[in-house]
Amino acid sequence: MHPVLRVISKGHSAATGFSLPLLGGVVGALFMANARNREYTTFVESSWGFEIAHHAVNLKFVANDIIMAIFFGLAMKEVVEHLLPGGKLRPFSRAANVGLGTLGGVLGPIATFFVLAKVFMSGTDLYEAASRGWIIPTATDIALAMLVVKALWGEKSGQYAYVVLLAILDDGIGLGLIITFLEDPAHPVHPEALWMVGVAMLGAYALRRLAPKQWWATITFCGGLSWYGMLSANMHAALALVPIVPFLPAMKRASAQVFDKEDIDDVGVERGGHDTHHAPLHNFEETLKTPVTYGLFIFAFANSGVVMSEIGVFTWVILGAIIIGKSVGITLFAVLADMIGIGLPEGLKRRDMPMVGLSAALALTVALFVVQATYGSNNPMLLGQAKMGALFSGVLILIALPKLLQYSARRWLKRHAPETAAEFEQRVQRPGSAMLVVPVRVNTDDDASKKA
Repeated sequence: MHPVLRVISKGHSAATGFSLPLLGGVVGALFMANARNREYTTFVESSWGFEIAHHAVNLKFVANDIIMAIFFGLAMKEVVEHLLPGGKLRPFSRAANVGLGTLGGVLGPIATFFVLAKVFMSGTDLYEAASRGWIIPTATDIALAMLVVKALWGEKSGQYAYVVLLAILDDGIGLGLIITFLEDPAHPVHPEALWMVGVAMLGAYALRRLAPKQWWATITFCGGLSWYGMLSANMHAALALVPIVPFLPAMKRASAQVFDKEDIDDVGVERGGHDTHHAPLHNFEETLKTPVTYGLFIFAFANSGVVMSEIGVFTWVILGAIIIGKSVGITLFAVLADMIGIGLPEGLKRRDMPMVGLSAALALTVALFVVQATYGSNNPMLLGQAKMGALFSGVLILIALPKLLQYSARRWLKRHAPETAAEFEQRVQRPGSAMLVVPVRVNTDDDASKKA
């Protein structure tokens, strides 16, 4: 390979492996918002001159309603695979544990928010207005959470499956709370438009039976109809592919021995074939994963622009509710569920739950979106303070990422290499210790031929 191509390939691997476009978008947005705030706001929010379903199209629309729709679809792909026989979330009681953990990740932050607001803001002029912000700490930034968990445990782990499903459920609940309690007068909810989502799901099922290998048709036509339906209903089109992706014929994570003939045929592989690696669900991810990874730069850049000036008591209320409430709530509900027989996913231990809960407490961009939906231009002081709390929830954990990686490395060494070479030498050279020498026979080619 040419040296230039080799450098490009390594750079691409680093960018996709560590979500560098996402992190670059966060840094770029913070810089522009504080150095050139007016230009940044104009660039992100100015309309491009046309609308879709009465929504003005601008950079933020592309980021939140198009790029994130595909991203949530890819995240749902991970959930579908882990729910298959042999997956990390089977039996389904393990998925039920994620549901209860999600409930803890919603109720915990809400309870913590009201306690902190009561303690630190009761009696002030801002208390009543601040109390409207109880939905903010329920948010989870699914992209950053997946980045941290992937760095700690890898994307094949039970921890990764747990956080992905939890983040999807958590953000779905959060969007539902926004629709119910923070309806935008400019875009009232029209649930009657959701008939398009139902038709899209029926179409996806029909394509699964008639053309199981054509994933692009399911995503383009059925996903597009679901997207337009949710957009017309003013119910956040980012979740449009979540009900569509489960209809794509799926690749099995476990070995083929655990499935019978019908299972293998059902994933879209020709009868008699053995290659489930190129099933439609897998091809969907492989085709769109790289564009979406770089598209996350646009998402982060459009949503992370916070002017770092407004810091007050409400900043710490939001930050405490996110970090403490979410991590403790998830851990408590998940461990209690495991104790009563609703087990954790395969490979996930109770001692891992505090770190899993902390990873899910990354709320950065999604929390900023909820802050804007909560306060808008009605209360600039609380808006600024709440945005700083949401920003700190992401920045503090990203600063702690090296320590998290050290924790992960120590756990790996403890499991796979309980005694390092240095510790071994120190032990055997200790006065009074004796080295146990174990004879080892090495098979040579001659030995092998004689046995043959």
